[in-house]
Amino acid sequence: ADPLFRSLKAIRSGVRKRLTALDQVQVPMTVFAKDAHYALADLTSSGYEVIGLDWTVPPRAARKIVGNERTLQGNLDPCALYASPERIEELTREMVRDFASGPYIANLGHGMYPDMDPGGLRAFVDAV
Repeated sequence: ADPLFRSLKAIRSGVRKRLTALDQVQVPMTVFAKDAHYALADLTSSGYEVIGLDWTVPPRAARKIVGNERTLQGNLDPCALYASPERIEELTREMVRDFASGPYIANLGHGMYPDMDPGGLRAFVDAV
């Protein structure tokens, strides 16, 4: 098996064991691998409950690979937050529609930039 996926599985296993040792609730775990569209099938079998998608992965295409057993997270292009509130709402609704065939968490497909107006994020949250 690929060393990367062995590492991802070891991290997941280690966190699970540690939570158990501390008598803590087992929580869903998310894996996010930027630019890993080619590895969605492997990420699906890595044991994580949530697979984060960057903004380059079409949600419908990801869903075909991942199926409905895993939650998908993402994936609005963060640069969309530079647009008008109306455009942000339009793009966000399109993203939600594309994710709607299975469990998903609406999020950006990566982080925000320091010069972004927080109003863009508000428009995103309101549109979800």
